[in-house]
Amino acid sequence: MERRLHLAIRDEVIAAWNRRDPEGILAPMADDVIFRDVAVGAPHLGRAALREAIVRFLAAFPDVHVEITSTTADGTRIAQEWTMTGTHLGDFMGVAATGRWTKTYGATVTVFDDDGRVVEASMYWNPLVMLRQLGVEPRVAAAPA
Repeated sequence: MERRLHLAIRDEVIAAWNRRDPEGILAPMADDVIFRDVAVGAPHLGRAALREAIVRFLAAFPDVHVEITSTTADGTRIAQEWTMTGTHLGDFMGVAATGRWTKTYGATVTVFDDDGRVVEASMYWNPLVMLRQLGVEPRVAAAPA
């Protein structure tokens, strides 16, 4: 599949995030998609599990906005850096709504199959920055000497 088509599919997923449209976000996902979020640890396996995570996130940040800041594509793999903003109005990572606005940065690597379906995606970001913006100071263990 052509690189431009992969980029168009990925751009539509970002547009769906900005519309707060779970079905639009999931539209290009393979039924057995593997989605890794470094903040969660265990991957979301399949569309149903990913849908649950998306719906929870949109409930926590109903005004979420995602902006792509750079894109690198190589064959069936696309890496995109992004900025995400939103107001924390629902439970997120065990933190009740704070009403605070947050801005965080990250990157997602997306892998497509030959039919243009997303078969794998890995999202890398630092949740500690967001939690601090929400007024939560999680305890972090000191590194071993």
